[in-house]
Amino acid sequence: MLLHAGIMELLQWGSYQVIDDCSSSVNRMLTLASYAHVCFNPLMINVYFFVRPHDMRTRRELVHFILALSAAGGVLLLLRLPGSPAGALGNLLHPAIPDVPPTAAAGSACGATEHMCGRRTCSIQGAYHLAWSIQLLPATYYLPTAQLHFFLMFVPGLIAGSRQVRVLALMLLATAPSVMWLLSKDGGPVDTYWFEAGSIW
Repeated sequence: MLLHAGIMELLQWGSYQVIDDCSSSVNRMLTLASYAHVCFNPLMINVYFFVRPHDMRTRRELVHFILALSAAGGVLLLLRLPGSPAGALGNLLHPAIPDVPPTAAAGSACGATEHMCGRRTCSIQGAYHLAWSIQLLPATYYLPTAQLHFFLMFVPGLIAGSRQVRVLALMLLATAPSVMWLLSKDGGPVDTYWFEAGSIW
């Protein structure tokens, strides 16, 4: 868990070196690496919640299921990147199956409630912290929204966790999203909030 957090700090430090330089390939690479890191946050929190000697002895199958589900969710979130296999497949299938978006649709359908989804991929300066604008394929039946991240981050711990894990999951739910909202809501335009919120917690 500490290694995972340390990697994020290194990614953010590197991003600050090229902040707002959207023509920089280093900025773009660090932004994509940060997005990939965020996609697997639920996996790491569930490793922290469930990989304990007692759970591994008594509930091994459940723990493996939760970790596999979290890893699969991270992969599904990564598939929203236009350079992913889903983007290439979308170019082929979109004429026949409109619900499979082509790469040209990336960044075109970012809703007002989709964290980090933007028209370009770039680390930019937010009001309090760096912010990530990431060109993502539109969410469809096949490609999930960021709500999958929320679900995998909190629901396994709240439903299947021990009493201690449930308390930790509730504390995380009560603090992380609210701190993110409080810090970024007054910083500027609505876009700043949606791009900056993901990097705060």
